[in-house]
Amino acid sequence: MIEQYITTSKCFVLDQLGVIVLQQVTPTILEIKNIAVDAAHEQMGYGKQLLQFAIDFAKEHHYEQLDVRTGNSSISQLAFYQKAGFRIVEIIPDYFTTHYEEPIYEDGIPCIDQLRLSTIL
Repeated sequence: MIEQYITTSKCFVLDQLGVIVLQQVTPTILEIKNIAVDAAHEQMGYGKQLLQFAIDFAKEHHYEQLDVRTGNSSISQLAFYQKAGFRIVEIIPDYFTTHYEEPIYEDGIPCIDQLRLSTIL
């Protein structure tokens, strides 16, 4: 999946500790395609820094909305984004069961549906 969007996205690295990938969806919507922090540095605020960078970047480049997509089973990611003001605006049923060959489980929860979260800037 990464190969499908990486060539049309902008990738930013935070001091070798984390990375965020942003892609323009429309002239007014920017999407976070990937946000990751090195496992040894999780829970240290780097994810929040990357998310704030994305929000600031979107505002500076005059986007009106910032989106992110995640799975129904990604409980900690859903909390992370909602604490930052993102709201669930769309559910894509069966996304992960139709786009991935192997089943995905997080904390024993099957990842089936994709959720799109948005924040208005």
